Amino acid sequence: MHASITDAELERYLDESLPASRRAEIKAALDESSDLRARLEAFRDERALIHELRAAAASRLPADEEKKIIERGLRSLSDS
Repeated sequence: MHASITDAELERYLDESLPASRRAEIKAALDESSDLRARLEAFRDERALIHELRAAAASRLPADEEKKIIERGLRSLSDS
């Protein structure tokens, strides 16, 4: 069932911008599939990294702090 769920739909699931019926279908698939949950978690990790990088750029963190954020994000993405 989860093979028919696209990355775009997972992004929209996170944004809560899917129609209620499709959101319910994806929720049911997530309940059944650890692989699908891992895909969704990878998108969450990417979003968190992007958020941290934007915050770092906006606050002009020292370069070593930015490097730590980037390295942590890359590790989490490679673990996904």
